[in-house]
Amino acid sequence: MWATGAPKGVMSAASGGAGYAVFCCTGVVRLCICAQSGSRHPPACAPVVERKEGYPGRADALAQTTDGFLWIGGDYGLFRFDGIHFERYVSGHKLLEGPVRGLLALHDGSLWVAYRLEKKIFVLRNGSVKSYSEADGVTSNPTTIVQDHEGTIWANTETGVIRFNGARWEHIGRGWNFPEDVPHTTSDTLFVDSRGTLWAAVNHTILYLKQGSKRFEATGAFAGWTASIAEAPGGTMWLSDPLSYVRALTSFEDHQP
Repeated sequence: MWATGAPKGVMSAASGGAGYAVFCCTGVVRLCICAQSGSRHPPACAPVVERKEGYPGRADALAQTTDGFLWIGGDYGLFRFDGIHFERYVSGHKLLEGPVRGLLALHDGSLWVAYRLEKKIFVLRNGSVKSYSEADGVTSNPTTIVQDHEGTIWANTETGVIRFNGARWEHIGRGWNFPEDVPHTTSDTLFVDSRGTLWAAVNHTILYLKQGSKRFEATGAFAGWTASIAEAPGGTMWLSDPLSYVRALTSFEDHQP
């Protein structure tokens, strides 16, 4: 069975002295067996599978649901991996076949799916499929979906952040101290750190929202186009920006109470 808890872009499972890891790479999903140790250094991985029959292309998102399935979002839709086989998942043609940009698996077994070019977010739960579109507040192409420590689900879209209120998606704007006018494709990445702070890449910079707050705050950091945000064990936030470089953004002490 697969297990969660690895850094963004990697899923791993420990079993005795070894574990499995799946790396999300351009054009390939790689299955590795990794030696586990108490070392601070990354484990050594021996590739076992470069590409399995049935998986057609680049992976943009990975998530694992409570039933153990690994889900892959890519240029040709949503795929499911059982450890041996990949299969395209369409759920009776209720899902789209367009590119999937973001995935979020929750403890209730549901899977949230963001379609990159469709202005739609789908939710798979107990065999049912629910779709949210422009009429439900998804007014731009969604890119990333996260859940904060209070259980609220957020999505970044190409023109700003939206928040799910349990029935529909709400636009985040001036009332949250968030930019109203977001240029196309300058809003892409969200990340929730270990203290519950929500980090958002928007308008060539990074904003953050402390847990319990309703006001985004500025970091002052420049971000040309943010590919991902991650947190190191010591609390330092890291930013991947293809237009500049990978760099440390800040530490908890700078922005946390």
